[in-house]
Amino acid sequence: MARLNGQCNPPKFQTDPLPAVAPDGAPAGPRAGRFFCYPLGMPRFVPVLMVLLGALSGFGAEAAGSRPNVLLISIDTLRADRVGAYGYRRAATPNLDRLAREGVLFERVITPVPLTLPAHASLLTSLYPPRHGVRDNGEVLGGSVPTLAEQFHGAGYETAAFVGAFVLDRRFGLGRGFDVYWSDFRLHQFAGADPGEVQVRGDRVEAAAEQWLRKRKSAAPFFLFLHFFDLHGPYLLPAAWRGKFPGRVYDGELAYVDDLIGRFLAALAGRGLANNTLVVATSDHGEGLGDHGERNHGFFVYLSTTRVPLLVRLPGGARAGTRVRGLARLVDIGPTICALAGVPPKTGLDGRSLADEIAGRPLAAVPAYSETLYPFRHFHSSPLYALRDQSRTYIQAPRPELYDLAQDPGETRDRAAEQNAVAASLRGQLTKLVAAMQQAARPPAPVAAQVAQQLRSLGYAAGASSMRGVVFPPPAGADPKDRIAL
Repeated sequence: MARLNGQCNPPKFQTDPLPAVAPDGAPAGPRAGRFFCYPLGMPRFVPVLMVLLGALSGFGAEAAGSRPNVLLISIDTLRADRVGAYGYRRAATPNLDRLAREGVLFERVITPVPLTLPAHASLLTSLYPPRHGVRDNGEVLGGSVPTLAEQFHGAGYETAAFVGAFVLDRRFGLGRGFDVYWSDFRLHQFAGADPGEVQVRGDRVEAAAEQWLRKRKSAAPFFLFLHFFDLHGPYLLPAAWRGKFPGRVYDGELAYVDDLIGRFLAALAGRGLANNTLVVATSDHGEGLGDHGERNHGFFVYLSTTRVPLLVRLPGGARAGTRVRGLARLVDIGPTICALAGVPPKTGLDGRSLADEIAGRPLAAVPAYSETLYPFRHFHSSPLYALRDQSRTYIQAPRPELYDLAQDPGETRDRAAEQNAVAASLRGQLTKLVAAMQQAARPPAPVAAQVAQQLRSLGYAAGASSMRGVVFPPPAGADPKDRIAL
C-alpha cells in the first residue's frame, strides 16, 4: 500500500460483500471486513490479531477502492448514561446499541461546554470555546476559524449538513465548507419564542438527508453531518411515541431519534454505502434531569451535562466491540475522523486523534476542560470552569469543588476542603490552561444586521453580552450553586 507522510494514498479498506445494515434495518449477517489503513498520526494501526483473523476467515483481499464516506451524527442534549450500550436498563436504543456492538464505544467523553452552539463549534473546529470565540448561543463563528467541513471539502469530499435547531443555523457561521447546509427555519412562525427552542422535528431532518442521499450523483465520497434536536425541550414527540413512554418523555425522544438513525442507516445500506462509511455518533452535551437541582443544562458543569456518548463504527466493521476507557474529549472527534479517513488534520488544534486508542494503543492521558459562562451572562452569577483527569473533577467557582470519580461518579460529595493539596494541584493546571487559551483567544464574529433583526424578532438580544468582567479565577461572589433555585 502506498504511503505518504504516514497517510494512505488513498486509504484502503478491506470490505466483505455483506452490508452492515440490511434495507429493513435488521442485521445483515456476520461481517469479516477489516480496516487496513495506516492514516496520518496512526503508525502501525492494524494489530496482528486482526490480520490473522482476516486470513482465517478466508476473506478476500479486494479493497473497496475508494476513500470512506463519513457520517457524523450529533444527538443534541443526550447524556451518555441514557443509552443502553452505556448501561441504562430502561433504554430503547437498539440502533445506537448496535453501533456500539459493531464499532468502538468511548466510555468517558467530555464536552467543553454544555450549550448547543459553542459545543458544536468545538466539535466542528476541534478548538476549545476561548480559541474559536463562541462562548454562548447567539454568537457567530469567525470566518478565520478553520472547520472540519472545510478540511473535507478541500480533500475532494462532497459535504452536506442537516440540522434541527435554529441555534445552529448557517447565520451563526457553521455552514462554511458545506456544499449543502439544510436548516429549514421559518422564523416568522416563531415570533416571541426563545431561539434556543426553535427547531424542526427529527423526522424532517432525516427525510431531507435521505432525499439528498437519493439524489446525489457525485462519485466523490461524502462528509455528512446529521443533527437531531429532539431531546432538547420543548419536546415534539409524536403522539404515537408518547403513548409508549408515559412519564418518560426524555427516554421517548431518545427512542424516537434512535429509530430515525436506524432508518437512515438502512437507507445507506440500501444504496450499498454502509460498508464503506465511517459512522460517528455523539452529542454536544447532556441534560441535568434533576441532578444537582438542574433540570436542563448550561448552568453547571457536572458530568450529568458534560459527559456525552461517542460511538465509532469503522468501514468493514473493524475493531467491533472495542471499548475505550481512557478519557476523551469532544474536541478530539475531528482529528480522529480525519485520521480514520486519511484527511490531513489542521495543525494547532486543541483536540488530538484517538485512532491509536481505537487500535488498542492507549495514549498518554490528557485532562478535559469544560466551562460555562451561562450563569454569568444570564443570572448574574459566577462563570464556572472545570478540569477532569482520569479519576477526579475540579470545578473552579467562588466555592471550589473536588470530586473523586472512582468513589463518587455522580459528583455528590465535595472533597475540596479535606483534599486541599489535590484541589490546589488541579487548580494550578486549570489556571495554566486558561491562561494559555486566553493568549490565543478569539472574539466571536460580529452579528450581521439581518441576523440581529431576526434575533430581535424572536424576543432575543442580538448576540450575547460582552465578556467584560469575566476573569479567571472567578471572584468571590454569587456562586451558581446558590442560584440554581431561580
